[in-house]
Amino acid sequence: MKSINTILLFLLFINLSHAQEPSKLDSLKKVLAHLPAEGKSFAGDTLRVRVLCEMGERGGISLGDSAFPIVEKALNISINSNWKKGIANAQNVLGLLHEIKNEYMVSIDYFYKSLSISIEINDKYLIAKNYQALGDCYSLLGNYEKAIDFNLKTIAIYKNLKDYKLYVRGLNNLGLAYHDKKDFRKSIMYFQKGLALNKTFHFYNLDNIFLANLGLSLVQIKQYEQAISCYNKVLENHKGNYGYNDIIILISLAEAFAYKKQPAKALDYLKSAETQMKTIQGIDDILLFFSEVSYKVYSQLNQPENALKNYITYNEIKQRNSKQDVEKRIQSLQFEFDNKNQQKEIQILKRNGLIAFGVVSILVIFGIILFRINKKLASKNMTIESQKEEIVKANEQLGRFNNELEEKVELRTSELKRANADLLKKNDEIMAALVEGQKIERKRVSEELHDNLGSTISGIKYRLQALNLVSFTSKEKEIYTSIMQMMTDAYSEVRLISHNLLPDEFEKKGLKSALDKLIHDLNFSNNFKLTLTFKQPKSPLGQKIEIELYSICLELVNNIIKHSGGNQGEILIFSTANNVILNVKDNGKPSSELKEGFGLKNIKARISKLEGEIDIQQDEFGTDIIIKIPFAEAVLQTNLGNRQIT
Repeated sequence: MKSINTILLFLLFINLSHAQEPSKLDSLKKVLAHLPAEGKSFAGDTLRVRVLCEMGERGGISLGDSAFPIVEKALNISINSNWKKGIANAQNVLGLLHEIKNEYMVSIDYFYKSLSISIEINDKYLIAKNYQALGDCYSLLGNYEKAIDFNLKTIAIYKNLKDYKLYVRGLNNLGLAYHDKKDFRKSIMYFQKGLALNKTFHFYNLDNIFLANLGLSLVQIKQYEQAISCYNKVLENHKGNYGYNDIIILISLAEAFAYKKQPAKALDYLKSAETQMKTIQGIDDILLFFSEVSYKVYSQLNQPENALKNYITYNEIKQRNSKQDVEKRIQSLQFEFDNKNQQKEIQILKRNGLIAFGVVSILVIFGIILFRINKKLASKNMTIESQKEEIVKANEQLGRFNNELEEKVELRTSELKRANADLLKKNDEIMAALVEGQKIERKRVSEELHDNLGSTISGIKYRLQALNLVSFTSKEKEIYTSIMQMMTDAYSEVRLISHNLLPDEFEKKGLKSALDKLIHDLNFSNNFKLTLTFKQPKSPLGQKIEIELYSICLELVNNIIKHSGGNQGEILIFSTANNVILNVKDNGKPSSELKEGFGLKNIKARISKLEGEIDIQQDEFGTDIIIKIPFAEAVLQTNLGNRQIT
């Protein structure tokens, strides 16, 4: 049985070569209508033969069986006019029409008859045309050596004639013969050679032919990316104007992506192909190709029902084609047998004139061969019926398995949904407990700082104030004054930290009020001027993010006051579609503490917990820190990951 790729290559070549046939056929019909009546003149009859042959050749697919009477009329006119070139041309076109119907032995008979006359009248173009046609037929019959030999003869003639368009097309046919032989390296070589030559000549539509065939050969050697590139160029070039070709290329793209293990991408192309197949009268070979690729893709997507549906379609068409191949093989054997017997009959007639004996012998031999063929066909039919029964049993078993699998999947999905709901509930409880724990711990640390460390510093300061400075030297007085200032600064800083670690405003009124108080306290107790711009975020931040933002602001402001050397700062808080943005600026000098200090490490750790990002820019005008933190919902989704079941 012929391979799918062989059939599709042939269809693609025919369709691309005659992509604009309907309009051309209409033009030929108009020419025919204006010709003088048949038999009026030799010139008129020869022109009529040319037009009829061209109509039959160009309308081979679109006209179907109605093309045969047109060409047969051309043959009869040529015979009546004794015009040998017309006879040879009509026989060649009849051979092409039978080739389209897969009647290859009949085609070969016509091509050899046409070739014999072409050689007699020394018409190089007709000789080359018949060589090419014979090459196509032998390739489709699996006799690749003969096919390659005829195609080599074809391109040699066209090259000598300097007809580069037909020479380039001959390279394509030679590439097809090597493709059918499964010598893909050579087929690719000839397709690429033809493509390169056509860049010089720019013959219409030949690029598409070579690209399509090159893609099919590249797939066979697993060069899938290059094949996909070729197919996409074909689609881009003819922009969906030729229905059969669009379908073939789309299915070929799906096949390439299936081989690449990208079934989702492959399915997109299959759906596009299926849409176009509804608008065009189907061909079994295209449907066979479609169902074969669909079966692979749905198997990869783990969709057993769709995979089974396409597998059944594929097997039904394959069995039907197998039966047709058997019938065609019988036809070929009968044809070959007829030819051999005709030759034997002629020899017998020449030797002894025993016509009756020859006829009887032929009938007996024919009866024996036909009996054997029918016996083999019956055996083949029994095998096919047996295979059908096996497929039915397999389908029933697969149906039961599919039902059991669906029940198990439904049960497991229900369990996973319940587990996921419990997990989400537990996660919410943990998050709430964590935030509450942080609040309690901050309040405890704040109280400890104020009550214990603050009291201790106050006590030390009071004791130092009790010292009698009269007996101190000037150096000791200077040290005493420095210590008292440090104690005052330390007490102020402890008091500021304890009050702002988790102020009452935060619990009562939220992040903005807490930041307003922090900035008010800092502006009141320092020579550093801070401003706040707060735009309410579009989505709720959640307590966890608000606490962390407040802590980050506190740490950054503390670092700026200590290390920047500036006197102005700004805090901006606003939101984008998915993030809350914290922007802190100052007018101080660049400092390594602001980029590499211990405080910044703590800030980065807090930002990392929130799945956020930090960017620090420093120049002569100051430091600009931008922090991006996703909203609470986005962070939650990221943390849950694949545990979310819908």
